[in-house]
Amino acid sequence: SGELNKEYESFNLLGGHAGIEITYFHHGFSFSFQPNYRRQRFEYANEFTWEGTTGNNTVRLKYVQDHQLDYIEFPLFIKYDIIRASRWRPFVQLGAYYGLLTSANKSLEVSGSDAASGAASPFENESVIIGAEDLFIQSSAGLAGGIGLNYDVANVRIVFDITYRYGLHNITNTETRFSENQLSGIGDALDNIKMQNISASFGVLFPLRYVTKNSKSFDAIN
Repeated sequence: SGELNKEYESFNLLGGHAGIEITYFHHGFSFSFQPNYRRQRFEYANEFTWEGTTGNNTVRLKYVQDHQLDYIEFPLFIKYDIIRASRWRPFVQLGAYYGLLTSANKSLEVSGSDAASGAASPFENESVIIGAEDLFIQSSAGLAGGIGLNYDVANVRIVFDITYRYGLHNITNTETRFSENQLSGIGDALDNIKMQNISASFGVLFPLRYVTKNSKSFDAIN
């Protein structure tokens, strides 16, 4: 028997991203293009039990599956500086993104107990990495919004932001969730999944044009 209802965890796994930012500033508004390479993760757990016809001959297994999805992402944001008359400039931002899947894997951990040999013996196996690219479609798109802080020093702008991303569509490949799934033999299959994540970014922006002699900060080149 098996528990087909999966137990999902929310915002519990760390991913990562790195990229570049190209931003145009105009009177407190910024138009920002931020191509990046991004890893997103999610996990779920389910349990299965095998019972013998006599006695307490049972084997209980728990599967924890950590999915790791890598994307090349193309976000576009509009930012607005809440305060402009200062080197410290808090801002809000709204935008959208489109990503292309480059790789996908799942890390499988199995733990449980074996009473079929006559005594309950707990065990835990090492992680197994399974390729999962065929289980997901090749794109991911969604909306994003967040808050951040700019700090202008000389002709450099230091940027920190926290952004929430909300996926707009199912990223599971519905045509291959059974046929290409190495775990379908135990009744496992991906649900329809829309990704959500929270990311924190730190960056340094440099002006792309020459700055005049009197220019000491971004205030002079906005």
